[in-house]
Amino acid sequence: MACRGASSDWHHFHAAVLFFGGYLSKFGGARVHRMAVFGARGVMLRAAGVLLSERLRSPICQPSAGQNSTRTMIANLPLMHRPGVIVSLDDEPIFHRLLSRILPAGSTVEFFNEPDSFVARMQVEVFKQAEDLVHQSKLIEQWRQGEYLIPTVLRYWAEHPERHALVRTCLVDYMMPGTTGLDVLQSISTWKGGRVLMTAHADEQIAVTAFNEGLIDQFIPKQRLSADIGALPVLLGRAASISSSVYGSLWAAQIKPDQQDLLQAYGEKLAHFARHHWVEYVVLGDPFGILGLDACGRAWWLQLEDSTHLGDLAELAESVEVPAAVLSEIRAGKQFAAVELQDQLRAGSREVQLAPTIDIGDDGILLGALFAISPDDLPYPIPDFTSREK
Repeated sequence: MACRGASSDWHHFHAAVLFFGGYLSKFGGARVHRMAVFGARGVMLRAAGVLLSERLRSPICQPSAGQNSTRTMIANLPLMHRPGVIVSLDDEPIFHRLLSRILPAGSTVEFFNEPDSFVARMQVEVFKQAEDLVHQSKLIEQWRQGEYLIPTVLRYWAEHPERHALVRTCLVDYMMPGTTGLDVLQSISTWKGGRVLMTAHADEQIAVTAFNEGLIDQFIPKQRLSADIGALPVLLGRAASISSSVYGSLWAAQIKPDQQDLLQAYGEKLAHFARHHWVEYVVLGDPFGILGLDACGRAWWLQLEDSTHLGDLAELAESVEVPAAVLSEIRAGKQFAAVELQDQLRAGSREVQLAPTIDIGDDGILLGALFAISPDDLPYPIPDFTSREK
């Protein structure tokens, strides 16, 4: 749904999507996504994508003392994560070629070599981001009105493949012809996402000041790249979490306090699991678990249970006539039954799915079980991630 009172900007938004979308393509034999963008000088660059060292020696954004507990939790485990676009502004083509070589395979990047076209692109992005926030706000509102979360999210994933084209991170060089990177970033202040500033050695103090004033989220001196070129992909990945935090405040509304405590305690373990299995996920509180989507468009459900509530889970399983032997396994924390999952997907008439448990923290407190969601149970087919440019 478009923002009210912005119809002319909305038409501009659709035209821009068609323009930029036409440059998406693949590179070589690897599945790599790139966007070629012409700046004022007519330079066209392409992103390839090779993952290098993950050592990081650059200044990193840390949460300030004033940030709330939800943001701290999100730092460990974003409540909503998905792939997105990196937009780079630098008037030196050699840097864009370097960036295209070091980005991980599968990255989507847009290159700009002059500020005006960059700002025009990001002004369009403001409307796109606002529209997506409206869509996700509706998901939470539907849950408040009694609708099930799992099929609601699955339907959103099926109906909105354009969400993967949203910008998550901006990488901007400080020294630009006739302006500075900070001035450029200030001109797009309404856009919410990760902002990374590239500086020369002489500009480091300016970057520190901008960081402390909240104008940027991270910065990296260019001369450090020669010593540790693999630092940049890691830094960009961390900056992308800023975009996730924008949505995290929405999704936090459906997380109960005791669930938030568990996510805080085991967030790092859960984040590692999610990154290993999926390209996109959302943490749910009703029921408690993580709904994930892999690169092939297959949906998964990681059911999470506090081990002190296993009796309640067994009682729920008993209500759908799960055999007594299985009930004993559930009470012992060895198996879980996907009763709530199948109920929300209206697949309750089938035999209840069972899966062995995973000890999330190796301490027996938070247990999980991974269930594949059958394509037959999806509200609508979900496109695979690698077809998002079509």
